[in-house]
Amino acid sequence: MTDTDRQTSAKRVTLKQVAIAAEVSPMTVSNFVNGHHHLMSEEVRERVAHEISRLNYRRNDAARNLRQSRLLSIGMLIVDNSPTYLADGYTTQIVAGASNHLTDQGFSLLLQGIRPNDFETSPLVTSIRTDGLCALLSGDDDQRLAQIETLKKVGQPLIVFLESLNTGDHDICSIRQNEFESGRVMGEHVARNNPSSVVFLSASDNRWAAVVERMQGMVAGLESGTDKPRIASLDCGSGSFDDTQSALTAQIASDGIPDAIMAVNDQMAIAAMQMVQARGASIPEDVQVTGFNAFDFRRYAQPELTSIRSPAYEMGARAAAEMLNRLNTGSFSEKEIVFPFEFLQGHST
Repeated sequence: MTDTDRQTSAKRVTLKQVAIAAEVSPMTVSNFVNGHHHLMSEEVRERVAHEISRLNYRRNDAARNLRQSRLLSIGMLIVDNSPTYLADGYTTQIVAGASNHLTDQGFSLLLQGIRPNDFETSPLVTSIRTDGLCALLSGDDDQRLAQIETLKKVGQPLIVFLESLNTGDHDICSIRQNEFESGRVMGEHVARNNPSSVVFLSASDNRWAAVVERMQGMVAGLESGTDKPRIASLDCGSGSFDDTQSALTAQIASDGIPDAIMAVNDQMAIAAMQMVQARGASIPEDVQVTGFNAFDFRRYAQPELTSIRSPAYEMGARAAAEMLNRLNTGSFSEKEIVFPFEFLQGHST
């Protein structure tokens, strides 16, 4: 570490110091942190981004408004490759639960969807404009760990969803569901009918820690019986209705209709149900189909889908309550909060 680095690390780094280090004007750095990236070349953007990261610069909006000690705003960062990230039922439920609770307490929710590759330049990461941060992360283990380390540097209370963390003494709270156990229960349920072949349906556009644990649990449950089935994992792209049916069509053309189809969410399960029914297969007599999350629309499927209820709305509301408690008392009531799940027997198994 240079003498300059030691000096800047001892106190809050200023915008002017970043400008000097990046050899640009303070206005250019201001444009960068305000998201006006089109006003500069790619080379300048990369140079400014590098110096912001190296010097750990954070614009402090609170310092610009001395009339109040709090911004009365909580940030919610959704790391998702899809521009329509709020179309995902899980995300929507978490956001709604958090937003409604915060509104009741006079706070607002500042929501931002960000692609994994753009994480470092997110306004919620590059500036301080909230009293605390919540995050729903995606990517492989190393990517999500890097995202958490970046969020730690913001220096605000942090809540992460769906992650199993060893948070230590850091100012972080983890809120999740017991994904492995819920997947295991579903796998054991399907295994009771002794399927010889099972297809897992998952989306590859995002890699969620919860989905990985969910599928690992399914495998453990299926293999707990005496006759272990042949298991195939099917990548369904975005997980949309069309992507799911397209991937399953190719799978069936190669290996035939499986004895069971287990999807990581209800949307994909319903898309699979409709496709195999159109091919003349009966559910559950010919094919068992299971979903996950058990949001209300699962009841519109015929037959009604067997699923696991995920308390996403309640998790969002609890996150908001925990964040406000942290702001009022100086600490989270718990460092890890694990919600129970509920198995819902439908008529698809």
